[in-house]
Amino acid sequence: MTTPDFETLFRLSLLISAALLGLVSVLTLGLLASKLLRQVWTRHRLRRKDFYAPLLLQVLLKKSDSLQPAPLRKKFRFADAAIVEHDLLRWEEKLSGNGLRRLKQLFEKLGFSDDETRRLKSWRWWIRARAAQRLGQMECKKAQPHLLEALRDRVLEVRLMAAWALGKLGDPQAIGEIVPALAHSSKLAALRVTNTIAALGPAGIPILEDLLSNPDPEVQILAIQLLGSMKVTEAVEPILQRLESRNLELRIAAARALGAIAEEQSCALLENSLEDPEWPMRAVAAAVLGQLKRQEAIPKLKGTLGDRSWWVRLNSGEALAKMGRAGKRALEESLHAPDRFARDMAAQWLEEFEQGAAVGAVP
Repeated sequence: MTTPDFETLFRLSLLISAALLGLVSVLTLGLLASKLLRQVWTRHRLRRKDFYAPLLLQVLLKKSDSLQPAPLRKKFRFADAAIVEHDLLRWEEKLSGNGLRRLKQLFEKLGFSDDETRRLKSWRWWIRARAAQRLGQMECKKAQPHLLEALRDRVLEVRLMAAWALGKLGDPQAIGEIVPALAHSSKLAALRVTNTIAALGPAGIPILEDLLSNPDPEVQILAIQLLGSMKVTEAVEPILQRLESRNLELRIAAARALGAIAEEQSCALLENSLEDPEWPMRAVAAAVLGQLKRQEAIPKLKGTLGDRSWWVRLNSGEALAKMGRAGKRALEESLHAPDRFARDMAAQWLEEFEQGAAVGAVP
């Protein structure tokens, strides 16, 4: 095996140095070119923005109810559409009343709603999500079929933005598509869609109630969560029926929703859930009864202080600690219970009671 001589190594090092120097030079030139292009674009954008601002205002302030944006559209040059659309979206956040209505009409008549509808088909998910957001912001009703289709997008962020946009359009019928589309998504997604559904108001309640009959348990769970967060008392009866479901998650969702609605009828039936065969359901039932401070449940909660599940014991003790003097008396009586677990949990919560620290502990 021959060893490379000094001259070969020297030439190789020169080549590597030259290559590195060339790479650094290219990167430097690229950064300078990028900075120059940004400066050129900024100046161009500001010039075109100043050019279009009075024209846009002239169209918006016309007393005639019909908008005639055709002459304005003919003035568009390279990248002007993006500049004008950006300004309209920014103005939308500041206008109200008739001016806002005309602005949204102008957005559509200038073809921006069609542009954003086409972008819902982009191969880049963030472009699709932004398009859905803009269509919702401008309440482009003719885009509704395309937004409904976007609810089946493979990317959660796009589905969430499409759901938000459909909520902005104000059609309660969209709930029947939104809930099944997001039912199998994360809990965060369910929380985010709650505000969207609530914004549609009472008109959406019958559709949510109909979804309780959906064969998919996940759809039923999300519908129950939404009805509970909206405190729909009319939904108590069908939600109560779900306490008898074989699906544990469905029973838990029903118990929490009934606790949020806080109807006397539901409170009484929740006591039966303290005897559920699954410990998570017993734990949630104890927590909800404590949240509602239902003193009629004290005898059963005393019994579950000795439950074989630690979570059930903990939540039962917390529930009793939240019920004032009657709950404290029940805890004191449990100090003499034959079950060691019940005695230990009663002692723990009496100490918490004395310190005024009866806080939540739902699994």
